[in-house]
Amino acid sequence: MASGNDRVQARFEKRWNPLFENRRDEIFSESEPWVQVKRAIDSYHAGDDLDDFLSDWNSPVPSCSVEEIKRFCQSASSSPSLSSAGLNLPRKARAWLHDLDYNTGYCRKYPGRLGAVELAECLKKPRSGVWACPKADRRLCYIPDIDPDFVRVLAASATPTEVALLRDTIWKHIAFQASIGVQIPPRGYPIFRLEFHVPYYALRESRPEFHNGLSKQNSAGGLRGWTDLSFLRIPSQLGQNDCKYGIHEAHISLCIYGKDRTRWSAFAFVDTSFNNVSKDDQADEDDDQDDLDEYNEDPIASDGDGDEVPVDRPIWCPREYFLRNVDCRARQVLEEWRNLIRKVGKGVDVHRTQYPFQLAPTSSTIQHRDVKEAFDWIVKTIELLGQLQGCFTGMIRAWERFNAQGGDVKYFSDLPHAHARLHLDNIKETFEEFKSLEYRLNSLEKSCQRRYEILGLRMTFASNQIDLKSHELNHESLRLGYETSKLNTENHRITLETNQVALANHRTAQLALSMNQIWTPLGIAVAYFGGQQEIFQLGYKPKSFILAFFAMIFGVRIAVTSMIMLSQTRIVKRAHACITHQLARFSAGSGPPDLLDSASYRAAPAQV
Repeated sequence: MASGNDRVQARFEKRWNPLFENRRDEIFSESEPWVQVKRAIDSYHAGDDLDDFLSDWNSPVPSCSVEEIKRFCQSASSSPSLSSAGLNLPRKARAWLHDLDYNTGYCRKYPGRLGAVELAECLKKPRSGVWACPKADRRLCYIPDIDPDFVRVLAASATPTEVALLRDTIWKHIAFQASIGVQIPPRGYPIFRLEFHVPYYALRESRPEFHNGLSKQNSAGGLRGWTDLSFLRIPSQLGQNDCKYGIHEAHISLCIYGKDRTRWSAFAFVDTSFNNVSKDDQADEDDDQDDLDEYNEDPIASDGDGDEVPVDRPIWCPREYFLRNVDCRARQVLEEWRNLIRKVGKGVDVHRTQYPFQLAPTSSTIQHRDVKEAFDWIVKTIELLGQLQGCFTGMIRAWERFNAQGGDVKYFSDLPHAHARLHLDNIKETFEEFKSLEYRLNSLEKSCQRRYEILGLRMTFASNQIDLKSHELNHESLRLGYETSKLNTENHRITLETNQVALANHRTAQLALSMNQIWTPLGIAVAYFGGQQEIFQLGYKPKSFILAFFAMIFGVRIAVTSMIMLSQTRIVKRAHACITHQLARFSAGSGPPDLLDSASYRAAPAQV
C-alpha cells in the first residue's frame, strides 16, 4: 500500500497534460500583436515597439534581461556589421519561416530566405481567417545570427502569449545562457513551453582578413567574442602561414510553445557566422544556401550541415519535434567540443614535450627565455581552460537538472512513438559523452596546474641558484672587505709610528731650540766679555757675566713669545694673506706683485 508521501509525490509528479494531445477550442484570439493591444488599452500611449515589448505593467522591479536586450539593440546598431568585419555574412535575407495548416497539410508560400522587412510582412498576416490562405497552425521560425532588426520585428509582431517567452528566449540567446526544460503554468489557460539553450565554442581557422576583422568586432563590442589560440601552435589546415586558429562564442536557442499538438510555434536562434571565416569567398556559402532551399530542409535541425531533415514530412507532436532537434543540435555541439578539446589537448602535449622543465643546470640565457615563454603559455592556457570549463559546466548542469529524478525529463516519459523515445535515448548518450569530455577538460586543467606548480618550483630553483651565487659574491665581498680592513689597520699602525717619529723629531727640535736658546746667549755673553773694550761699563767680572747670561736668556724668550703672539693678530694675518694672494697672481702671470694694493688687502680673508 502506497504511503502518504508517495501519493503526494505522485500527485505533484511532472506529467504531460493530456489536454495538449487533442485540439482545443480557442477561448481567445491572438491575431493582434501585443504592442497594438497595449496601445488600444492605453490610447494616450504611443511608444516604441521595442519598449512596449520589453515593458511589464505588473513588475516595477528593474529587469537585467530587459536592460541587456536594449543594450544589445543599441550597441549592435552602432557597431560595425559582421560584413564590415570581414565575415561575408548576408545580413538582409537569412531568416526562414514555415507555416503549415493542420487540416489540409498545405503550407504558406514564402521565399526561401527572408530579410527583416520581409519577415515582418509575413508575421503581420493573421495565422487564421485569411481567405484562400492556409492556416499557420504550426509555425517554424528560424533566424541565424540575430541582429537588432530581427529583434524589433519579433517585438512588433509578438502576440500577448508570445511576449514573455520571446523576451526570455532572446535574452538567453544574447546573454550566452544554458537552459534545458519544460514550463507549464500551474494556473490560467494551459500552454506548454519547451526550451533548449546551449552555449559552446567553435574552433575555426581564419585567414588574416577575417581574424583582423574579428579583433575589430571584439573591440567594438560585438555580440559574440573571439579568442586567439595561435599560442597553441595548431598546424594550419589551409596551408597558409598567416592563418590563425581561434574560438568563436556560439549559441543555439530553441523555444517551442503552444496550446495543443495541432497549434504550436517554434523559434530558433542559431549562431552560424563562424562557419564563413575559413571560406575563400561567398560562393561556397551561396551554394550551401541554394542546396538548402532546393531540398527544402528544416534548418532548425541542422542549418543544412549534417543530417538532412526534410520539412515536407512534418512532425506534429511538439515533444517529438523538440527531441528530434535537440538530438541533432546536441550532436553538433558535441562535435564542436570534441574537436576543440582534442586540439587543445594536443597543444598541451606538444608543449609538455618541448618544455620538460628539467632541473639540470643549463645556460642561464636559455633558462630565462624558456621559463618566460613557458610562463606566458601556461597563463594563457589556464585562462583558456577556465573559460571553457565555465561554459561547459553550465551546459552539463542544465542537463543534469533536466535529467534528474524529478526533472523535466518526466514530461517525456509517456511518448507514444518509439522513434521519439529513441531521440531521448540518443540525447542521453550524447550528454554521457559530454561528461567524458568534461573529465578530459578537467584533466587538462589539472595538468596545466601541475605544470604551473612545476614551473613555480623551477623558478624557485633558479631563484635559489641566483641567491646562492649572490651569497657567494657577498662572501667574497666580505673577504675582500676583511682584507681591506687589515690593510687599513696596517696603514693606521704605520701612521701611528710615523706620528711617533714626528713627535720624537718635534721633541728633538724643541730640545735643539732650547739648547740654542741657552747656548746663543752664552755665546753672546762670552763674545762680549771676551772683548777688549767695555760697552755697558759692566766690567769683566763673574757676577756681570752671569747677569748678562740670564738677561740674554729671558730676552730671547720674550722675543720669541712676542713674535708668536704678534703672528696671531688680525693685521698680521691679513698682511700674510695679501702677500700670498699677490704671489699667486704673479705665479699665474698677472704681473709683478703689488704689496701695497689696498683692494687686495681688504679682500684678503680674515683667517689663513
